[in-house]
Amino acid sequence: MTAEEIIKKIKAMPKSEQAEVFAFVRNWEASEKKTGLELKEAPATASVNYMDRDTFSQAKDRVFQQHSELLQKLAK
Repeated sequence: MTAEEIIKKIKAMPKSEQAEVFAFVRNWEASEKKTGLELKEAPATASVNYMDRDTFSQAKDRVFQQHSELLQKLAK
C-alpha cells in the first residue's frame, strides 16, 4: 500500500478514528527519539493538528466558562 492510499483512507475515516491515527503517529515519533535534523526533514504538516470548527467552538466555550476569572485577570 502506498502512502497516498493510506492518506486517502485516513481522510475517509470519521474524525474520532483520525484522532486515534494522529495520536499513534505522535507517540510513534516520540518513541523514535527523532533528532532535530530528522524533524527538519519531515513534512511541515507532520506536526500540525486540526480540529473541525464545531469541536473548537465547544472547547473554546468550555475553557472560557471554566476559567473566566483567570482570563479576566490575565487580560488586565
